[in-house]
This record gives sequence, structure tokens and C-alpha cells, in this order.
Amino acid sequence: MGTEILATNTLLMQLVSLAAYFIDGLAFAIESLAGIFQGSGNITSLKQQLQTSLVSSLVIGLMFATAFIFAPQSLLRLLTNHTDIINNLRSYIPWLLPVLGFGSVAYALDGYFLGLTQGHTLRQAMLKATVIGFIPSAITAMYFHNSHLLWLSMSLFMAARTITLALCVPKSFSTRQG
Repeated sequence: MGTEILATNTLLMQLVSLAAYFIDGLAFAIESLAGIFQGSGNITSLKQQLQTSLVSSLVIGLMFATAFIFAPQSLLRLLTNHTDIINNLRSYIPWLLPVLGFGSVAYALDGYFLGLTQGHTLRQAMLKATVIGFIPSAITAMYFHNSHLLWLSMSLFMAARTITLALCVPKSFSTRQG
């Protein structure tokens, strides 16, 4: 797709990674607390902490995306001084909303299930999200050489991760884990 698109996508991924550092702080917290509350059988606190983590993660992810949507020029200048890349980035910045919106919830759920030592749940959710949410649209993006479709693939992947993990949450509240 060319050097300019590669640079644009790389900088956009750096923004996603930067946001993930902030969101992962909450995921680490729920990871610790989930194990403690599950181990002690305190399901009420487990549910409360999960809810707090999900809402807080979503707020951070959306605030990060919104900041770049409403002040792209000044914030993007912190990443590069290449005007053509900044201009190109502006058309891709809206992809931060779905990627970080769904991604922030998925990151919090990752921490939650890690804290419950449910690696199998995480693995299965990741495989399903990859096969259902990412691969079909990524292949389409490659076929059409369209970077926006590639970001749609990332958005669908994050949405699929969120959905597959969220579907496992009710079962996780049982005090006996096998």
C-alpha cells in the first residue's frame, strides 16, 4: 500500500499501544482483585470490581480517542513533523473510537480472566475473535489494498474479543472453578 500508508498505520498503532498502557493499569488491578475476591468467595465484590473496571477502561479508551479526534493537529505533531503523514492520519483517526472502545473493554476482561486463572477462556475467545472477527475482513482488506478495511478488521477483532469474553462472564461468578 506504500510507504505513506505504512507510516500512517504505524503511527495509529502507536496511539493504540499508548492508550493500552493506560487501560492496562486498570486491567492489572482487576487481575489482582478478581483472584482475591474469587478465592474468598466474595462474588458481590467481584461483580462490583469488574463493573468498575469495565466502565473506567471504556472511559479512558474513549477519552483518548476523543482527544485525538478533536485536537488531531496539535497531538499528531507530537508524533511526527511530516505534514503529509499528519494529513493522512486525520482520515484514520476516527478508527480509534471503535478500536479503543471495544479494545478497552476487551483489555479489562483479559485482566479479569487472567486474575481468575482462566487461560483457557482467554485462548478460546482469542481464537474465535481472530477467525470470526479479523481474518475474513483482513483478507478482504488485503485483496482490495484498502487500509480502512484493515482498521475495520481491527475493530471487528476487538468487538469479537469483547463479545466472546463477555459471554463467559456469567459463568465466571460461580465460586467453584474447574
